[in-house]
Order: sequence, then structure tokens, then C-alpha cells
Amino acid sequence: MNKYAVIVAGGTGSRMQSDVPKQFMLLNGLPVLMHSIQQFYACKAQIVVALAADLQLTWQQLCKQYSFEIPHQVVAGGQWRAQSVHFGLQHWAACTGIVAVHDAARPLASKALIALLYNEAEVYGNAIPFLPLTESIRQTDGNTNRAVNRNNYVAVQTPQCFDLQQLLSAYNEVVSYDFTDEASLFENKATIHLVPGQSNNIKITKPGDIAWAQQFLQQQNI
Repeated sequence: MNKYAVIVAGGTGSRMQSDVPKQFMLLNGLPVLMHSIQQFYACKAQIVVALAADLQLTWQQLCKQYSFEIPHQVVAGGQWRAQSVHFGLQHWAACTGIVAVHDAARPLASKALIALLYNEAEVYGNAIPFLPLTESIRQTDGNTNRAVNRNNYVAVQTPQCFDLQQLLSAYNEVVSYDFTDEASLFENKATIHLVPGQSNNIKITKPGDIAWAQQFLQQQNI
């Protein structure tokens, strides 16, 4: 199986209350993005990072500063997350295999989870990690809201894995990038195959997330 990965690294530090983009914040001695790249490289994936043009020089400097030599290609990100993914997929336009789309701000996705998702996607055409909801939830509509059964819903994570050519075909047909993950796009082509995710596979979003991830890495030694 040929394995590819598009790692989307277009986030900013706005919700982190930091001038440093969250993918560049230090975690266990390395920028967050480097942790994500390491996990996919360990799974023998070829890697593309979609990064805003104005952040690419900073990334080059960080790679030099931390002697980070894992092979990867950098492509310019787009105005929207989905557009950045599309640009990354186009780098592999002539290739076949399974592609993972991953948020750089999820540096704790384990090698075991990534390998499982690649293998499941090879069998089913796609594989999406999920977690059951534990909180009570309500559906809102304008000024009204109502309780809904949380057992009918799950939370999805990345990486999300797909047949590369099928996902690229789906992207080439879009007229708007107003969807938040690839499963939302791909469900028009195939049934989505859900795979149990990991509770530690958090997305770095708030200031406390870095501290939590740091503690987790020190405890797990991964």
C-alpha cells in the first residue's frame, strides 16, 4: 500500500492567546507540527504540509533550528482549511494509494491509530476515527433548543484516511469549501467507515491544551 499524508498547518494562535501559531508552539522540546510529521513518517507515509505562504520562511528556520530532517514537501495553504487540503492532494494527483488528512494541531495521534486507519481505509475505501459523546447535548435553532439523544451522535477526529484518487475526485467536484472535514465531503460518494479513535488525540486549541499534551507525552514517553 502506498501511504500519503496531507497535514494541514494553517491555524493561528488566536484562541491560544499567543502571537505564535499553534502549530509552531513548543511541545516537549519541539514545535507541535514536528510531532505530527514524526508520527506519519514512522508509518512510512509520504508527507505534504499545507502551510500559509507567510509562515513558510518561519518553518524553514524552525527546521534548521531543531535539525529537523524528516522528508516532507510544503505547499501553500488556501483561504479555507478545505482549500488547503485540496492543494495538498493535488501534489499527489498522479499517485494511487491511501491518503490521510490530518490537522497539525493534533500531535498526539498514535502510530498505532494511524496504521489502523490506513489499513481500514485500504479495505473499506475510507476510515474515520470517532469518539462517543459523554456530555448531554442539545440542538439549537435560532432562539429555540431541544434535547437530543447523544447515542445518535459521535465526535470525529483526524487523521481521516481515504482512497487518494476518490478523495481527489470528490475535491475536484466541489463548488464551495464550506465543509469542516473530509468525511462530510466523501459521504456523497461512499458510506463512511467509522473506527474507534483515541481520547488523547486532542486538538490543540486552548492555552491549557499544550500543558495537558506536555504532561501526556512525559507520562507515555511517546
